[in-house]
Amino acid sequence: MPSLDDAVAALTADRNAFAWTRRAQFVRDAALLLSPGQTAPSSASALLRLLAGDTKWEVRKEVADALHVLPDSDFAPLAAQLTADENAFVKGSAERAVERRRRGQNTEAKRRRGLDKVEDDLARLEKSQGIKIARLARDVAQRMYEGLVGASVHEMRSVATAMKSNIEQLVRSGGTDAALTQRLAGRMTTHVGYLERLLDDMRLYTQAPSRERRTERIADLVNEAVNMVREEFAARGCDASSVQFSAEVPLDLTVGVSRVQIVLAFRNLVKNAFEAHAIDANRFRAGEIRLVARALRGEWIEVEIADDGMGFSALELEEVRRFVPGRTSKQLSGTGFGLPIARRNIAAHGGSINIDSVENEGTRVTVLLPIEGREETLW
Repeated sequence: MPSLDDAVAALTADRNAFAWTRRAQFVRDAALLLSPGQTAPSSASALLRLLAGDTKWEVRKEVADALHVLPDSDFAPLAAQLTADENAFVKGSAERAVERRRRGQNTEAKRRRGLDKVEDDLARLEKSQGIKIARLARDVAQRMYEGLVGASVHEMRSVATAMKSNIEQLVRSGGTDAALTQRLAGRMTTHVGYLERLLDDMRLYTQAPSRERRTERIADLVNEAVNMVREEFAARGCDASSVQFSAEVPLDLTVGVSRVQIVLAFRNLVKNAFEAHAIDANRFRAGEIRLVARALRGEWIEVEIADDGMGFSALELEEVRRFVPGRTSKQLSGTGFGLPIARRNIAAHGGSINIDSVENEGTRVTVLLPIEGREETLW
């Protein structure tokens, strides 16, 4: 097959110098060269400009499919041309490519806004506190980032290694042992489910807390959180009926919050309390969880969640109180993001979380939220 340079020269002289199937292949080759991370010759864009007006709609559709990888200077005119194409297939492909490019640009813009804000914050810190403090803040943020990524990669690698082992066993068996196949498939389903939860929690941890506040009843927030936990366990095939849950929440107790964030925080705390009774990823020993909410001095709402589960040793409790995301001792159940997400969401409302625990006796988590109208937050 001739090079793209030769193809452009030949097609410029004669639009039918090659069969339409060959012209369509030229477009696909050019699109690969224009993909991110590739060094594309100028002939790649020239070829797409040339074939955007091809007599065969199949060739024009290939160009439409490749619109999203074009440089800005070529994208706008070709997008306008192909979204107005008389062929419905070409027009539809062009419209989808335009939408795909728009989504990509929005995602990149959000990412840049986040990074730019960090740099702006560091610049303000340097101006107000000096270069040494700003550098220290940058170093601390970098170490936190490295720890977060390292812990998450470790968890995902562990799961990938286990899945690889299961797949190799399945291949060696040839799929002839039905019982073994079913057992290995069950393990892999568990691993995939854990990865899904880990990725979901990582996504939630990166989302900035909302500043929207509405008056909500604590009882409603707790009920929604507990129902979420029970539904998640049921979806995973976990029977948590051996753990008794009780709640004492006055119906007139209200707080001004972002409902989704506080429900998510309570959900994570209640889920941890249930999992403190876990025997393995799907079974729980008998136990009790007690949630009590009350008003304190007309200034705070206190929500206490106490369980009689496994508890933490003194060293484990010290680690837990750091609220570092990605660290967990719960194999294939906890992701290590539940407590950090809960703490961040509570802190965004001007509140706090305190954890006390005794190994083999249980854990008590105390949440404080300011009475509506008294919120002070650094977020």
